[in-house]
Amino acid sequence: MKLFTLITLMLLGFAQFITAQDTVQTPRLNSMSNVVGISLEGGTTFGMTDYRISKVDYTVRGDLAYYLPSTGDGNLGLKFFAQTGFVAGRGAPPNANNPTDEFSTRVDLIGGALTYLISLDDKVYIWASAGASNEWYYPYDGNNNRLPNAPGMSDNFMLALNGDAGVKVMVTEHISIDLTAGVVFGKQDYLDNVKSGSNNDSYFDGLIGASYYIGRPENLRREYPSGLRYRHDTVVVNHENTQIITTHDTVEITNPGTIQTVVLNGDANFEFNKSNLLPNAYTVLDTLINTMKAHPNYKWEVGGYTDAIGTDEYNLKLSHRRAQSVVDYFVSKGIDANSLTVVDYGKEHPIATNETLEGRSMNRRVEIKLLSRGSQ
Repeated sequence: MKLFTLITLMLLGFAQFITAQDTVQTPRLNSMSNVVGISLEGGTTFGMTDYRISKVDYTVRGDLAYYLPSTGDGNLGLKFFAQTGFVAGRGAPPNANNPTDEFSTRVDLIGGALTYLISLDDKVYIWASAGASNEWYYPYDGNNNRLPNAPGMSDNFMLALNGDAGVKVMVTEHISIDLTAGVVFGKQDYLDNVKSGSNNDSYFDGLIGASYYIGRPENLRREYPSGLRYRHDTVVVNHENTQIITTHDTVEITNPGTIQTVVLNGDANFEFNKSNLLPNAYTVLDTLINTMKAHPNYKWEVGGYTDAIGTDEYNLKLSHRRAQSVVDYFVSKGIDANSLTVVDYGKEHPIATNETLEGRSMNRRVEIKLLSRGSQ
């Protein structure tokens, strides 16, 4: 129990440290916040028992996990699991009372754990967990005959402590391939039906499987094209020829001639119910102005958008003011107003859910689209 308490405290402390650090740097929920994961895995077991030689056997496990909201790269979660499999060995000790010199114990587990998951990017995650379970065990000899209870063993279940770690690799927005390594410490020494010494029976397992995630947002992979330089918590999301740029610090576009659409969104560019540009927007706009000046015949649409809060009429006017603030800035820098067309979209065509603060922030945006290259 002391080991379990120590592991749990270490996980909690690490979670608080990582979350505290990232909260300062990245004030937005990550893509695993409020997500439910359902996992199914299978693999091998390797027992540590009183028998001299451990044999490899198999196990299957299912998990249900919920990941708490987080603004950093890490998510604390709660996990419930059920597992069934076998632990086997040969080379019985003298007091085994086993005529075949071999054993195979079916082990069933039901338990819960505290887990912590860290995003290396939105495709690869590493994680670790610590928990406890109730473990039912049914020892058999090499001829598949049930072994009688060893002296002092009055039942066939015990408390176990569980530790796991692994890696998840996303293959779609909602499915990952999982690799897991774990250990199960029994609180008694009867897993092999032998009471010998002070070491309780335990076993290791290695698993491979898949997880499906419910509530994971669409299109949040952080893909950084070669033509962009970024730093700190700048987030770039690609949609075909569109580059959606949310900046909390700075971003520089080094190949602006390839841009089809630039999207200014998030609280770094438009506050709730406001149309004035914030300083972070100018870095992106100034780079785009270089493209406009280099190609004066290009025609551009400047479209304003809002979140879903408020009436349709009010949001149309607010979206117009947002688009017009961008146009006014372009004109002040020498761009011909005749090359710019303002369009008011209001709350139409959201690019994220309006049910969360993060989603509404993304929907408050201005899109600058290349309409045509004009006559050369």
